[in-house]
Amino acid sequence: MTPHSSPRLDVLVVDDDPFIRESIQLFLESEGLSVRVASGGQEGIELLHEAEPDVALVDLRMPRINGLDVLREFKRLAPEVEVVMATGDATLESALSAMKLGAYTYIEKPIVDLEKDLLGVLLRAAERRTLRKTNR
Repeated sequence: MTPHSSPRLDVLVVDDDPFIRESIQLFLESEGLSVRVASGGQEGIELLHEAEPDVALVDLRMPRINGLDVLREFKRLAPEVEVVMATGDATLESALSAMKLGAYTYIEKPIVDLEKDLLGVLLRAAERRTLRKTNR
């Protein structure tokens, strides 16, 4: 699956940092992806209720509702959505917790190579979702 092929990939970005949110949104949209953004966990869950994305990129450390709680709620409401966790404070414990809750993977911030470290991961997550849907 390439970003410019159809069907169009729908990504939900949940991050409390407006600079990161906007930068990721601009980059992914320039690659042909459909992107919605949420400034926190509650807004991300509300957007999930509106329309299920193919892939969600969720910040681990956010005020009020942290990324693990968002991941937990996404997997409860829409288990088919692949969730990629993003964190600037990666620990083995947080990575294991995310994986146990069903995260596809996690990436470290700052994301240096947007094409390889972000787009590539999101495309692989979307491909996994497609393969799982096809197998069912």
